[in-house]
Amino acid sequence: MSRVKFRISGMDCATCTKVLENALAGEPGVKDVVANYVINAAVVEYDPAQTDEVRLREAVESKTSYRVRALL
Repeated sequence: MSRVKFRISGMDCATCTKVLENALAGEPGVKDVVANYVINAAVVEYDPAQTDEVRLREAVESKTSYRVRALL
């Protein structure tokens, strides 16, 4: 398993957190997602044989209105 932390822009409530978590949880290889709108970040645990940071970033930006600003 690998883990990546993303800084996310556009989240401002608990519902935003759930939207982001649900978008990423549906991606192949994603085992766990924890997002926090207070610190504008998400931590994703994933199987690197099935996905990577680029695909995860693309999933956030194509499935939600949020943007990945940087890796932490």
